[in-house]
Amino acid sequence: MITRLRCAVLGALLLASLDATAQAQPADALGTLFFSGAERRAIVQARTSPSEQPAAPTLLSLSGMVVRKGGKSTVWINGQALAEGAAPVPGASMAVAPRHITVNKLVLRPGETLDLTNRQSIDLLTPGSVTRRPAATVP
Repeated sequence: MITRLRCAVLGALLLASLDATAQAQPADALGTLFFSGAERRAIVQARTSPSEQPAAPTLLSLSGMVVRKGGKSTVWINGQALAEGAAPVPGASMAVAPRHITVNKLVLRPGETLDLTNRQSIDLLTPGSVTRRPAATVP
């Protein structure tokens, strides 16, 4: 009985102190937990304003391809899978061949990167980085 009475008294005191605190500080004065008011307004502004379209990439890197005879092929450009016939960048055309793809009439093989601004292909391995040793002769 005494324990229930103590709990009831402590509960009433706790509620009274919380109510007094809530009346002393309006809800706006509490602020936000992680961001300042200015930061929070900037976040809300960024969410509500229309976002700009990201610029089209100027480098296309072909990291892999799956060529199917009976259906559409799939290529991986800049880490994204694209079905045959899809444009890797807006306004570009792509055709899939058994060992390469053609983007705007430029050939791109797996492991190569195509620079669209100067229309040059950059190989994954730089020239001269792979050397061949002569075969050992047997006496």
